[in-house]
Amino acid sequence: MEIDPRALTEDGYLKDQDYLKNFPYGRYPTSFNGCGWVAIYNAEHAAGRGIAVEAVYEAMRRILPYEGTHGTPFPTMVRYFKERHIPIARIYGSGEELVRIVRECGAPRGILRYIEGREPHYIAFVRVSDETPARYRFFNAADGKEDFVETMEYFRREHLGGRRVVRLLLPGEEREDARARGKNHIVDAKWSEHLPRRCVQYPVLRRKNSFEPLSGIGRGA
Repeated sequence: MEIDPRALTEDGYLKDQDYLKNFPYGRYPTSFNGCGWVAIYNAEHAAGRGIAVEAVYEAMRRILPYEGTHGTPFPTMVRYFKERHIPIARIYGSGEELVRIVRECGAPRGILRYIEGREPHYIAFVRVSDETPARYRFFNAADGKEDFVETMEYFRREHLGGRRVVRLLLPGEEREDARARGKNHIVDAKWSEHLPRRCVQYPVLRRKNSFEPLSGIGRGA
């Protein structure tokens, strides 16, 4: 399948799923429910692994449950990285808590799952400066802001308001010989050594007695 050039940035990130209608993702086109695999591709591209858009798309389509009617569930996002021997930190919390964690651990990239309006959505972010406060590049976030640079605090203020639980994935680094040796020989990125262990292992904030919404449908507007 051919990628519409309007979906891509000049340096190879996917900035707008709206132009990926020709990539079916379960029952629907990627333009409707494909923000999960788009975010994973952008995180992989930021890590410099040289993986093709089509390779990420096919890998995610293979493990996508429910024919895509629930978007991409959070465990499916995690499964992608685990199958590739890439360590992954899973963190749940409020927008304020996640901004603090990203700042304190110095994460160079990551994936956020949040709800904008009534639509759950995944986006990838990449740190582009070490100034204080650090600035990040956000992809596929909202119409008119498909590729923009801002602070994490700005993104929290504009998109992570309220008391809704936000989910954060921080992929680590894969050792080059991991797959060749057939074992999970991995080394975390240096930044991952500073992640608070309790935040990786236990959600810092949980939703109780409430319905879990669909996991990545459409785009934030």
